[in-house]
Amino acid sequence: MSVPDQSPPDQPFSSPSPRPQADPALRPVAAAGHALGGVLTVGGLCGLLREAFGWWPPLMGFLRHLAPAGYEIYSFIIMIAVGLVLVAAASSTSTRHDHG
Repeated sequence: MSVPDQSPPDQPFSSPSPRPQADPALRPVAAAGHALGGVLTVGGLCGLLREAFGWWPPLMGFLRHLAPAGYEIYSFIIMIAVGLVLVAAASSTSTRHDHG
């Protein structure tokens, strides 16, 4: 028994879809989210290292004023988490597009 020759159906070559373009109105919002999220993340990491080891240079030291006395470690961990969430949210707004 022989298997009939099966050729694929005729379909035009499909190129991968281009990367969605950001809405021009959201570009400043995304840039501000990236900047603020980066400052919070780096500042939280620097503050956490400074509290843990005591020798880290006071880079981004102005963020220590946001941490209440006695809760510095918790405050810096929250700053890192909020910074990462802001960066992720800003990244999602820069690639969002409608499917309609």
